[in-house]
Amino acid sequence: MPEPSERPAHRARLAEPPTGGARVRFVSANLYVAGLRTQAQVELTWRGMIRLGSATGPSTRENAERLVASATLSALQPYLGEERTLAVEDVARLRLGRRTVYVVSVKLLEQRSEKVLTGSCTLEQDAPQTVVFATLAAVNRILGGMPAQEPVEYELRPASA
Repeated sequence: MPEPSERPAHRARLAEPPTGGARVRFVSANLYVAGLRTQAQVELTWRGMIRLGSATGPSTRENAERLVASATLSALQPYLGEERTLAVEDVARLRLGRRTVYVVSVKLLEQRSEKVLTGSCTLEQDAPQTVVFATLAAVNRILGGMPAQEPVEYELRPASA
């Protein structure tokens, strides 16, 4: 979590976060830069639950995009259970005609198998948001077909005397 003295280097947020639905939805993406370190935080909602994922690494432009993709997958991990995980393989920014397109490659690791998933999104306004959308494009179809693991939440209460 960033220190209060750190200022967000970049912030993207939807006016009204969507709720429910079968697809994972974007809520916000933030990049916090502190010297040589950058932290990406991504907030998503799926099936009525909001989850925050984060990833930290060196402060380079290319790495910031990879950190956003990693933070997106980190937010999804509680839904996947212990039998499967997602990992960023690569993030690429391409020119396609007059447009800039982000392509994200994700590995789905499940038991002893590995599957590569790819997604893309055209840059319209905000690079971190576009990277989140490309990452979700890679995994939404797979996630929609998986039984979601409800994240375990605990409520701590004082022991009765």
